[in-house]
Amino acid sequence: MSIIGFCTMRHILVAAEVLLCEFVFIYGYERRKKFWLRAVLAFLGVMLVAVGCGHLMSFTITGIEDGNYTVMSCICYFTTFLASVCGYFACYRIRARQLWFCAVSGYCMRQLIFCCYIFIITVLLPEFNLLNIEYTSWAAAGIYLFIYAALFALCFFIFVRPISRSRDYDVGVSVLVMFAVVLFVNVIVNAVSELYSQEHFQLYVIGLIIEIVCMTLILFVQTLLLDRLQLTHEKQIVNTILEQQEKQYKFAEVNAELLSIKAHDLKHQVAVLRAGGEEAEKLLRSIEDVTGAYDTVIKTDNTAVNIVISEKWMYCKAHGINLSCMLNADALGFMENIDVYSLLGNLLDNCIEAVEGLESAEQRVISCNIADHSGVVSVATKNYFSGELAIKDGLPQTSKSDKTSHGFGTRSIRRIVEKYGGSVYMSADDGIFNVNITFSR
Repeated sequence: MSIIGFCTMRHILVAAEVLLCEFVFIYGYERRKKFWLRAVLAFLGVMLVAVGCGHLMSFTITGIEDGNYTVMSCICYFTTFLASVCGYFACYRIRARQLWFCAVSGYCMRQLIFCCYIFIITVLLPEFNLLNIEYTSWAAAGIYLFIYAALFALCFFIFVRPISRSRDYDVGVSVLVMFAVVLFVNVIVNAVSELYSQEHFQLYVIGLIIEIVCMTLILFVQTLLLDRLQLTHEKQIVNTILEQQEKQYKFAEVNAELLSIKAHDLKHQVAVLRAGGEEAEKLLRSIEDVTGAYDTVIKTDNTAVNIVISEKWMYCKAHGINLSCMLNADALGFMENIDVYSLLGNLLDNCIEAVEGLESAEQRVISCNIADHSGVVSVATKNYFSGELAIKDGLPQTSKSDKTSHGFGTRSIRRIVEKYGGSVYMSADDGIFNVNITFSR
């Protein structure tokens, strides 16, 4: 095999390995429209980059200083990696942080498998090393596929399945920077060790062992990190549920007191009702106003919408808040009831919390609209607020001192929206807070 063909083959294998290992972390996310066309074009683009890198390395593999060779090798590996990241971003609806976490995890998995393969083939079967131009053959290719398949399956069950239990890889920026540094250092070390593999064989093998240990530890750290994030998320859910239960209890107290008062007065009002006349009509209207609050405010085919709107409407009525709704509840039929309840509940809870402290009756107003515009479903809320409200990373920043427990509602909103491939936009202008959510069906 020629040097050009060999270098091209190596970089195509690198690109294919990286794409495959990244795929097992990314595949669960929602696909973008025209996914298969995007996937084919992205794959061809990554392969084209790999072919270009292979040709570039073949032109510089001889007659070049060691340092320049290492730099060129690093550039080619980084270019292939970044091309794979761009390709997956074009195919899947995924946030930048999540994509970077998946990409680095995939690269670490690829590097672990690669180092294990090189260690096995170098120590046990050096004459079948597919990555050595002197031993490239169909037999070497078969052994390569067998070892890679076995190692891939082992890594999948040990690392990928635990990590993939949570698709919300919402890790901090510092962790992502650390992963980027690890990736950068690993590529450089790999390029240098490859250059001197023949001259210092024993050091090369020791380097492989160290790299295997490092990649294994990194994947284990990622598993532990996501377990911790999951526990934190579950704690936030429990805290939110407790807050909701406290609100429900206070709401029940208000209604129980109202019922008690009306029941106490009812025996005195019965006589008036029996007498008839104008006073009786006024009493009847008063009773209808009270009992109407316990009937379903909105009657649609969506049970979750009925429950949450009725619940929030009654709370607003008891606290002097005007809740105005225009609802096409059928438009949310693609969502699970629990997600509909959580989404609308969190939206309206935020609105209620904002207007409850306002003194002006004209500002104690909330609007909630659900519509379907030719397959584009929109959910929008609007309310007044007082003071300053900063928007950071697309979410309003809580003014409460306990920033860990609070602000979970808006994060929950975004999480539910992203689960169904939607987008959420929040703005605060001229004392009015707007939330606009869209889903493309």
